[in-house]
Amino acid sequence: MNVLLDVFIDLNLGDDVFLETLLNRYKNVNFYCFDNKKWEKEEMGYDKYKNLFFLPISFSLIKSDSFDAYIIMGGDMFPQNGDFVLRKFICKSFSDAKKPIYIIGCNLYKNYSEDIQKDILYIFSKSSYAAVRDACTYRFLKTRLKNNRIVYSGDIAFSNHNLEGITKNGNILGISVRRKNDLGEDEYRKYCAWFARLAEHYIKQNEDNKLRFFAFSNGITKDIVVIHDIYSQMVANPERVEIVDYCGNINETLRMYSECNHYITTRFHGLIFALGYQGKFIPFEYEEKCVNLLDDIEYSGIRINYDSLDQGSIAVVVNQLFSSEFFYDRDKLKDHILRSELNFSTMDLFLNQGNQENKVIHLEAEYQSNLSVLLNESMKKRIIVFGTGSLSLKLSSHYKYCIEYYVDNDESKWNGSFLDKSVRSPVTLSDENKDDIFILIASQYYTEISCQLEIMGFQSNKHYIDKEQYHLLASNL
Repeated sequence: MNVLLDVFIDLNLGDDVFLETLLNRYKNVNFYCFDNKKWEKEEMGYDKYKNLFFLPISFSLIKSDSFDAYIIMGGDMFPQNGDFVLRKFICKSFSDAKKPIYIIGCNLYKNYSEDIQKDILYIFSKSSYAAVRDACTYRFLKTRLKNNRIVYSGDIAFSNHNLEGITKNGNILGISVRRKNDLGEDEYRKYCAWFARLAEHYIKQNEDNKLRFFAFSNGITKDIVVIHDIYSQMVANPERVEIVDYCGNINETLRMYSECNHYITTRFHGLIFALGYQGKFIPFEYEEKCVNLLDDIEYSGIRINYDSLDQGSIAVVVNQLFSSEFFYDRDKLKDHILRSELNFSTMDLFLNQGNQENKVIHLEAEYQSNLSVLLNESMKKRIIVFGTGSLSLKLSSHYKYCIEYYVDNDESKWNGSFLDKSVRSPVTLSDENKDDIFILIASQYYTEISCQLEIMGFQSNKHYIDKEQYHLLASNL
């Protein structure tokens, strides 16, 4: 069975736990994500998953019989400034073809523009089943849609096996940090200084107290930078501080987080995992999703926001961490955790009947067909080959294109010739009309060359072949 998967993939621990939970639960299902920069995901380590594949966006594949279902998965899949044109097209195509559409693990916001709210409601109206992770989102949808297949579930991360087997290791304060998007430089310096003083104050409480900073996101948003900015301001006992940098190692990161018994959670899944590991925590309320979760479990303790950071609050925060109270309704939390299985209950009935082998061959065949179409279209343009090595020699002789000229990063080859055509500097490409040429990458250094082309304004699948097509092309030589 082949499933089109719409998910955020960018070295974020929470989203990666979602992804791994899904892939491990349905090991006989192939999941395909549209991503025009597959090589970036491979370099991040996502190629370790054997049932996860990346394809360039293809409207013909969306409308074909290649996929059996469509899944939208993730907390922030409906941002306030989102562009939902592609998602609406996919939902309409799958709905018209009577194929199931599942939306799981998401939350919504209050202040959408009229147009964006209309787009979101359209997407949910097309869903076969939707599981949202807080009661506020559930009420928002139920008062606006007649879709009876919308349920209030818990966060998907609570379904992950890594929340089992808790082992605490002394007094360790775990802090998941982030920089708020609209935080100015003065506010940011105050934020870092506050955390530095908090860390020092916690450590001073007992000679055995330790602290761990956690960078849960290291893709576009790099938490590790924030950690180093905080750490650089610490003047007392920095040797009792450990930095945990998440780089795709889910099990090890969660093991180290589980060993903490106190938490300051500036990231949403820092809060989720703190609850799962039954630790004492103080939350940052940086978005509505945090407020909604805390309200759902009737949390009554201190809530920190970016406007309430002052040195006097540090002692109050640390005192609550060492309190014997939990400050939330543990039965409400238990109910929230149990609800996490609602994300999968309906999908289980459909996805566990998958036939993997034949469908993969079918999809790869369509992908080969797309490559052929692209190459045929390129014949209408001037062909330029990037590279003058053995692969270029094979490509030039095998495909007999009317090659205009070659480019190469090796300066010693410039102004020379290759197969009776001139060899030029890649800078020459900047002077070309991009829509008049098509570039064939013929080099083992595909990743570096594609980055070079992107910087110059060229686009994969429009001006040059993407990495998957490059491998298919090379394999046919």
